[in-house]
Amino acid sequence: MIKKLFLFAFLIINTSCANPLFFHPDKNIYNRFDPNKYEEVYFKSSDNTKLHGYFIRALNEPLGTIIHFHGNAQNLTSHYGFVNWIPRYNFNLFVFDYRGYGKSEGSPDRKGIYKDCISAVNFIKEKKNKNSENIFVLGQSLGGAYALSILEDFNEKTIKAVAVDSGFYSFRKITEDKIKLIPLLSFISKPLSYIMATNTKSPEYVLNKTKNIPIIIFHGKLDRIVPFSHGSYIFENAASENKRFEIIENGRHTDAFIAHGEKYKKIVSDFFLNSLKEENQRNN
Repeated sequence: MIKKLFLFAFLIINTSCANPLFFHPDKNIYNRFDPNKYEEVYFKSSDNTKLHGYFIRALNEPLGTIIHFHGNAQNLTSHYGFVNWIPRYNFNLFVFDYRGYGKSEGSPDRKGIYKDCISAVNFIKEKKNKNSENIFVLGQSLGGAYALSILEDFNEKTIKAVAVDSGFYSFRKITEDKIKLIPLLSFISKPLSYIMATNTKSPEYVLNKTKNIPIIIFHGKLDRIVPFSHGSYIFENAASENKRFEIIENGRHTDAFIAHGEKYKKIVSDFFLNSLKEENQRNN
């Protein structure tokens, strides 16, 4: 009991001590990019932090550009394997690293990465002759949370649709879920989550503003990293008039596009394409 009280006091003193635990970047190279096939780019976040990415062209005439917001560990060279199929489905692909990851400068933090995600969308929006008028976002895990939270700054004229794979509903809620796994602390997981993590830029605050942006959610029932309940929370609270929830019965964390063949690749590409068709119908 004394140890628990000591730990509790320590956490109170160190308010928001869990915030840095969301980010685990490294500088290792996991997959190399062929400079003859991909365009290596550098661009700046809104606070002038220099960011790094790759622009990969669609194999045929592009339907638009999909921006990938990757998960919380390693860097884009490892996460590229989750989305390297996208050019085959006739979308350009833009992969980039948040600050502190890979070749991007700076150190990761909640608000900084939010700025980076917004800057990545604006970079593609301003990129000419690459079908930049049709922008889509595919976010996985931590990237899924940011894919939703940035919708506060964009509307359907800029981001045509969003896909969220294994994303979480809020920073504070996922912190609470992790504390529940610790037997001695599980009974105070909720108050501890309020002490240990802030909720700045959480998706839950934006979902009621997504009425006109199509959203598709992928979440595995066997996800042990981000509980399946988070996918349900996102779907239930999203105000989008065009939303879809793909429940992956045997799915684990971010394995929708890895372990299930072409099924979910086709589903997300068709969802993005249909969102364009529906937009055109509304405008004509």
